[in-house]
Amino acid sequence: MFGKAGVAGIAALLLGQGSIVGARTPAIDERGAVYCSYSIVTTLEAYARNCGQSGTKSHASLVDLLDLHRNFVARNRPASEEELDAFEAQQTQPLGATCKDQSLVEFYNAVASQMPSFEKEIEDSLSVDREPVWNPCL
Repeated sequence: MFGKAGVAGIAALLLGQGSIVGARTPAIDERGAVYCSYSIVTTLEAYARNCGQSGTKSHASLVDLLDLHRNFVARNRPASEEELDAFEAQQTQPLGATCKDQSLVEFYNAVASQMPSFEKEIEDSLSVDREPVWNPCL
């Protein structure tokens, strides 16, 4: 959707910030790496909420996708609400840094401009219950 060079850079930026307690990467899952997409959606939703995009259609879509991820992980790992909250907190930068991060702004705009296809990809990935994994990340 976004081209390998751009996605790889964004994924590296977004993924180096922690994981759910006890999370492991048992195998590569070609249906989609749930922890990876969860991390990305968490970061994009925090950006939208805190950087002038709250209340937009894109923000509402990200909130819905965040809920889908929380439900998926809770159902398939399982994880407590506290673990999910901690995971989400670990994925986000300090608020001032988030709003000024040009790479994140560009990534948000790219996703927002293609939100229907982004939503469909995530919904399709989360439609099959399985153990959540990190790889392949995008």
